[in-house]
Amino acid sequence: MAGQTSGPGNIAVPTIEQISADRITELAEKYWAPHSKEKHLDFDPNVIEDIYMQDIRGSNFSIRRIMVLEFSQYLENYLWPNYKPGASYSHMLSIVIMVNEKFRERVQVWQKA
Repeated sequence: MAGQTSGPGNIAVPTIEQISADRITELAEKYWAPHSKEKHLDFDPNVIEDIYMQDIRGSNFSIRRIMVLEFSQYLENYLWPNYKPGASYSHMLSIVIMVNEKFRERVQVWQKA
């Protein structure tokens, strides 16, 4: 999986082809991608658990996996809108990890009203 390098430590950035073929992109299409909004499945907390266990924790917090999640707008369109008090540990940690990724990439985290 070759990609361009960028940023601190020369992290290999996923290519468009890699992102398009990724399982995260498939999940995003089903659950949160803005361009497929009219076809979204209902919120499923198991999706968050699965992503956390496989793609975040299961990848040993791989920056490449987290970059794909950031590119898919996971925080803005799935984690944050579906957050409720008492959310699972995986849900809360996923929010923290995605906010941290935005800071790492120097991307604005919160939109100003």
